[in-house]
Amino acid sequence: MAECTDKDLVDRKARWLLWGIPSAMIVAGSFVAVELRTWLWTAAFTAAGAACVLNAARCRRTHCYITGPLFLVLALASALEGAGLISIGWAWIGVAAVVGVAVAYRVERARGKYAHP
Repeated sequence: MAECTDKDLVDRKARWLLWGIPSAMIVAGSFVAVELRTWLWTAAFTAAGAACVLNAARCRRTHCYITGPLFLVLALASALEGAGLISIGWAWIGVAAVVGVAVAYRVERARGKYAHP
């Protein structure tokens, strides 16, 4: 497990760049016009999702297996919502993000920090 800990991006200072900035962009995007929200949320969810997918591949972090794909789907939903191609509502995208992260960390707590081969 030591090699997992050494590779885990969540436990490094880089987490603020990889997930802190995207999180701030999502929060800020909640208070701006839809056009800007579309760009902020799409970029933020894409960056956070890519970081989670990378982290799952690097160290097998349990919650990243859930949040990586979730964030990428939410990035697509944000782009489609902003373009008017779907109509699920921004609030539901935000709720999906919050609930998804909560579920992912709950699963991690129950199953362990790192997935086993």
